[in-house]
Amino acid sequence: MIYLPTVTMAREVFANTKERIYPNGERKITVCSKPIFKIDEYMERVDPPEPISKPKNMDNEVRADNVKRAKEKIFDIAMCNDFDYFVTWTLDPDLIDRFNPQEVSKKLKYFLNNRVKRNNARYLVIPEYHKKGAIHMHGLLSGNFEMIDSGHTTKAGQTIYNMPQWSLGYSTAIALDDQKERVSRYITKYVTKDFRKIFGSFYYAGGHGLVRKPKTKIYDSDYDAVETQEYRPEGVNIWFKYFSEGEADETAASNTKKILEAIGEIENVEEHEKV
Repeated sequence: MIYLPTVTMAREVFANTKERIYPNGERKITVCSKPIFKIDEYMERVDPPEPISKPKNMDNEVRADNVKRAKEKIFDIAMCNDFDYFVTWTLDPDLIDRFNPQEVSKKLKYFLNNRVKRNNARYLVIPEYHKKGAIHMHGLLSGNFEMIDSGHTTKAGQTIYNMPQWSLGYSTAIALDDQKERVSRYITKYVTKDFRKIFGSFYYAGGHGLVRKPKTKIYDSDYDAVETQEYRPEGVNIWFKYFSEGEADETAASNTKKILEAIGEIENVEEHEKV
């Protein structure tokens, strides 16, 4: 006789608060008016690496809530990885049609895949249109690269390097300092409400060991107790509040304290002092 193991299907449980915890200790908290975040108590969900997909609609207009999600993902990747350089890549019109998203995407994917194989690269690259419609890229990069001093510096005195591996146009690379949060916020500024999905995607990210998401906690908290502006994505009857423990703001600090007390992460200081 063959005995089959008994499988118990877990009931799906949802909560209204998601907390992202970054390697530097910063917490970013999203509180929702309804419980929409799934709690999975029985397994650790691990997302597979995201390959660079084939281009679909290469010039899509996007909704504001899609832009916000993209900015969050870009921020997460920037915060969770140690990148070495901030890079800008332009395109030479004699070498490539810089107005053609399909052609640029094909060349860029080939370049990035080669850099992963040959230079052990990790990357986060965001395409952008010039005012005249030509495409260029900004991004964060790490790997075994030997940059060339361009002979120029930034206004802050940082050396501006050129990247000899980028042969499709002009390149600049600036070595990153330890201000990871500042760099992460800066890179998201390239994704705006008027942003287009140039390659069918907001960004390309990949490479050996790239971390895409921070440690995450899901739990319930009091939505009304959070004192900050609320937002409602287009087309849904759900409201959100966002704040960060890293914000230098008394209200943000108070919000974090209330939530951490509610889930037992810290003691209620006022109650403790009364005893």
